[in-house]
Amino acid sequence: MNWLLLGILLTLSTDGAELHQGSNYFEYCSMEGNGSWSQVSLNTSTWIQFVSGFAARSQWVSIVFFLSNNSEFSTNMPSFIFKHFNSGGRFVSVHSTSRPFLPHSILSTGSKLGVVYFCEEPDEEFLGKVSDLDLFDSYRSWLIVKSDTSYKFEEVLRGLNLGLDTDMVVGKIERRSGGTATTTQAIPTVTREKGHVQNHTRKKRDLPSDLTLVVRLIQVYKAARTENDTLTVPLGLWDAPNGLFKVKGIINEEHRWNLGGYKVHVGVKNSSLNVRTGPVTRVSRFAMDVEADEEKNFMELFSCLIHGINASFELVKFQRIGWKNEEGGWTHLLGGVVDETVDFALETIDVNVDKSGDMSFTHAIVTTMNNIYFHRPISGGMRDIFLAPFSPKLVLCVIMTSLLLAIAMISISIARHNITPRKETTDFHCTSDKGKLFVRQERKKWKISDAVLWSVSILCMQGSQWSPKSMSGNLLLINGLLFALVIYNSFAAFITSVLSVQNISIKDLKDLADSDLAFGYTLGNADELFLRTVNNTLLRELYFKGLRENDGVSDPVAGVHRAAKGKYAFFVAARTARRALRTVVAHDKRCEFQELCLKMTKNHASIPMRRQSSLKKIVNLKIIHLMETGLLRRFQNLMLLSMPSCDERTTFNSARLADVYSAFFVLGFGWVASFLILILEVLWWKRKNVNRRDRLNKNTFEKARERPATKILYHWQPR
Repeated sequence: MNWLLLGILLTLSTDGAELHQGSNYFEYCSMEGNGSWSQVSLNTSTWIQFVSGFAARSQWVSIVFFLSNNSEFSTNMPSFIFKHFNSGGRFVSVHSTSRPFLPHSILSTGSKLGVVYFCEEPDEEFLGKVSDLDLFDSYRSWLIVKSDTSYKFEEVLRGLNLGLDTDMVVGKIERRSGGTATTTQAIPTVTREKGHVQNHTRKKRDLPSDLTLVVRLIQVYKAARTENDTLTVPLGLWDAPNGLFKVKGIINEEHRWNLGGYKVHVGVKNSSLNVRTGPVTRVSRFAMDVEADEEKNFMELFSCLIHGINASFELVKFQRIGWKNEEGGWTHLLGGVVDETVDFALETIDVNVDKSGDMSFTHAIVTTMNNIYFHRPISGGMRDIFLAPFSPKLVLCVIMTSLLLAIAMISISIARHNITPRKETTDFHCTSDKGKLFVRQERKKWKISDAVLWSVSILCMQGSQWSPKSMSGNLLLINGLLFALVIYNSFAAFITSVLSVQNISIKDLKDLADSDLAFGYTLGNADELFLRTVNNTLLRELYFKGLRENDGVSDPVAGVHRAAKGKYAFFVAARTARRALRTVVAHDKRCEFQELCLKMTKNHASIPMRRQSSLKKIVNLKIIHLMETGLLRRFQNLMLLSMPSCDERTTFNSARLADVYSAFFVLGFGWVASFLILILEVLWWKRKNVNRRDRLNKNTFEKARERPATKILYHWQPR
């Protein structure tokens, strides 16, 4: 099978090479212009030794040789080139650079392909064709060996379409004084025995080597394909005795951190300080500060990325971020990225299918999400759990019951006073104070005020100052206490039911849609467009609610400020809301600010770049490096602040001072009434004392007129 594939591959080659069968190995001969076959030269063997070692280190599976007509290889190609390279499953093809079309073997993009180009002076037409097809990439490892050191090959490289992913090594042949030597090398050969192709290795073969030959190896690539300046990395010198022992390894694309100060064009949006018009309020000033802080943090992150690869950047300002117009083109900043006016856009853009088809993105810088923010609803309004159980009818019934108890108490007291003979209380001899007090209480006749006070004390569960001695009085007292017990048990049951009800909490969009909170969003923004086109019934309902009530705002920070006041829910990006929360809302009120997360809006923000940017892989690797070192986490925390950590709130109602405000009304009414009654009592007692004094003076004067004059004079004589 290997023989068949090899035969087909070499038959399809377009350079006129012919493969002939020898006794022990395949023999390649190139036809000269006069029809004679070329012979092997000393330098050719040394060069093949160099290429063989380089191919072994690079682990090439397939090798494509290009020969220039003006090089010595075109007339001195050894017949055992396939014996050295076409072994171990490796495929080799040889082509001429003078052909008008490139061979199919170099256009394949399967496994790693090695391309060797021998020349004295580079064929600019051939290199131009390769450059136009973007074949200087990571799939093809180029080894260009030139023998003419006087020709400035760097000038040719400037015009080639090289990039950061270009895998190219240029070998400059130099000579130094020396002689010849013999080296021992294992030579793989291909033999045919009985129709089978077998691989053999000759243990020892003496090959002549040129000790005067030195190849100076330089790795070549560019920071960008449109850049003229090439970046070169010296790898070392190759010679026959040492081989590749003193040659450094090729720097892979993942480790090309040195771009030699390459200038990257970065597009930025104009700061709000330059485009905002109108009076600057506290909220608008804070919005400017928020944007300035985000730009500063993001600029610091981007500087860390660019300076980490030894590059510089130049800012290109745009008025807006941009959008996709009706014609399918991008405008403003994103349009500059698509048109390759700038290499990067200094904005974190949410990645979606619409954008990823026209531009490339780096790894995710920060996770973005649009949430709904609102002040936690208070658990009920002004609740009166003190008098709420008592309806007007119930209060009237209680008052009537109290009056009936008072009337019944007076009736029993009067009946007891009239029925009980006076003699029963004077039959025994009372000498102690307690006995005399007991006799006075038994003979006391209760008034209506005393009866009302007694009934109120019973209803208030304060006990009774009346100890009836009759069965009817005891029954009345027991009934009053039982009535008060029922009233207080009902009162306690109502309070328990009120406090055991869960708070009015908003945990999802359904609760928010059923609440009385107004809903708003930023007008003329991507948030409004998202709500208008989202495939979610509840979000669409909230959008139409805000549209109907005209609760939208023009500034997202103003919306957060309004949501902090209460009775308003605002749909905004988490980055803006959390940063505004640190300043707009007071520190002791931040735990009252609730965030309703919407996972459907979760996205990863990345840095947009040109679709075919050669810096994509190295920038992504730098981002991964920042992630491993922990620096990216620091920037993420600066750009997306965390919500304040608060204790978990109770989910049940709790009694507050406002819930028993009616009790203070009753207490205040009692104080005012007591004070007024005290004033009336004082006036009443003063009037009564004045009347008594007048009566006493009148009686004394009348008695004095009836007495003799001497006695009267003596009576009024001062002491």
